[in-house]
Amino acid sequence: MSSPTSPAPVEPSASTTHTAPQPPARISAGSASTGGSDLSREIQALMAARREMGPDYDEHFADVLAERLSAQVQREVTRQIGSSKNRSMQQRGFSPEQRLGLAITSIIFLIPLVAIAGGMQGLTGIFLVCGLVLLINLLARFF
Repeated sequence: MSSPTSPAPVEPSASTTHTAPQPPARISAGSASTGGSDLSREIQALMAARREMGPDYDEHFADVLAERLSAQVQREVTRQIGSSKNRSMQQRGFSPEQRLGLAITSIIFLIPLVAIAGGMQGLTGIFLVCGLVLLINLLARFF
């Protein structure tokens, strides 16, 4: 492993040709696994390669690091959105707290509505109001 300082420039002679060291090949973001330790190992390998190549390739290494981190964040966001959608698909209707609130509100409004409907329509009005409140509570359970 070479030192972190850049090597002295080599003068090309007539018999030799000077070729600049090539940066390490980019690994596609999809090839990295989703584990945090794998990402850590990739970054360590990237930094080791950066030390070997020298500061001339800092921009390239920054691009590769940003690409890998961005891909890791995108995978995590996609995973969390997928699990959130699964939870919302499993939970249909209101939560237990919301159903309790609806039941209490229904009783609170049912009392004056029954009094009004009973005074105006008699027994038919009372059955109609009670049926509508019951229907609203049943529909709320399924939607």
